[in-house]
Amino acid sequence: MYRILVADDEGIMLEAFKNVISSTFGDSCIVETAKTGRAVTEIAETFHPDIVFMDIHMPGINGIQAMREIRKFNTTALFYVVSAYDKFDYAKEAIDLGVERYLTKPISKAKIIAAVEEATAKVDTKRSNLLRIQEKLETVIPVVENSFVGSLLFQQEMQVADYYQQLLDIEEKQGYVMIIQFGQSYENGRLVSPVGMNVKAQDFYAELRDIVKSSFSCAVGSIMSNRIPIVVPCALSENPYEERIDLVEQARSLITRLEDRIEAKFRVGIGRVREMQEMERSYREALRALNGSKSRVIHIEDLSQNGVYDEEFPVEME
Repeated sequence: MYRILVADDEGIMLEAFKNVISSTFGDSCIVETAKTGRAVTEIAETFHPDIVFMDIHMPGINGIQAMREIRKFNTTALFYVVSAYDKFDYAKEAIDLGVERYLTKPISKAKIIAAVEEATAKVDTKRSNLLRIQEKLETVIPVVENSFVGSLLFQQEMQVADYYQQLLDIEEKQGYVMIIQFGQSYENGRLVSPVGMNVKAQDFYAELRDIVKSSFSCAVGSIMSNRIPIVVPCALSENPYEERIDLVEQARSLITRLEDRIEAKFRVGIGRVREMQEMERSYREALRALNGSKSRVIHIEDLSQNGVYDEEFPVEME
């Protein structure tokens, strides 16, 4: 499917262009039209055209100015200039804006078809290149996330963690650690994880990662025994209690989704929100939460703090 935007102040020209494209390319092309420079920029902002045929002389802002405006929010659209004026100055400005071709009116049906065929072929090439880049990123990003989580939890130089943080485009300066523990079954509220479970986890790790990232904006670490640490960047809590309750519910929903899709059982331990350079403390808290409770989801703040009273303390009165 190709989105084509045609801008011209002549209604007959617009209808002719649209009819030629529709009759030749059918449903493979969606065509929108505009009669002014301002209208074409407004339509382009929501329509997101792949290809734009732009008349230079239009009421209000001209085609060159309109292309400049569209370039600010759409860097991939292919521009074809349409004009009755074959002037060098316009052609030079069009070239500076990366225009694919300068078409001089009147334009025959054959020229319109040839231009659309050329443009759609270029769009296909761009999409193919973007797909290859996306595939490469999908391979690289998990590695970068693993390195980022590892650098925070194991006290590597913060410059290394900062570098990974920039690569992942993480702006928050705080966050918390959430540990997902997995096993084959529950026994007395604890997860039983046989030796082969770690090998099995290698197979379901990619799916687990996708499910976790659809629930939390986070960086997923690598498998450590029967646990996977996750760093969740966040802003400082304005209402820590309410946010903690919501977080626990969100983690419970995550466990349900994981167990619906993966043949394993899961628990989640959550540490406190801390500065990035103190993330190792949040990791230890999440680990302590898991070890100190039999709950499926446990936040360190909800862990029972059993103290030792001295002999004179009025326990019964308390």
